[in-house]
Amino acid sequence: MFISEHILVHKRSPDVVAPLLKQEQRPAAVSTKTLYTYIDQGLIPGVSNESLWEKRKRIKRKRRAIKRVKKQHARRTSIEKRPKTVEKREELGTGNWI
Repeated sequence: MFISEHILVHKRSPDVVAPLLKQEQRPAAVSTKTLYTYIDQGLIPGVSNESLWEKRKRIKRKRRAIKRVKKQHARRTSIEKRPKTVEKREELGTGNWI
């Protein structure tokens, strides 16, 4: 097979083989991503991730899960403990509202 020959015998990566498929106008011309997917799934006979130099030298790093932290409100005074002047509503907009 064209793909396995170029990867195993000529020691080329799928990044090089994918454009060769298009240059030779092969009916199975696929993208580089598709070639890597086929290799991962074992659809190309004789080719595995161990035969790819780039995939062997990569170090897979563990990803940490994002920890969600609940927002804690600052200690605020209760609505029952507000001053009596607020209940009369004689003043308009004191504080941050103006």
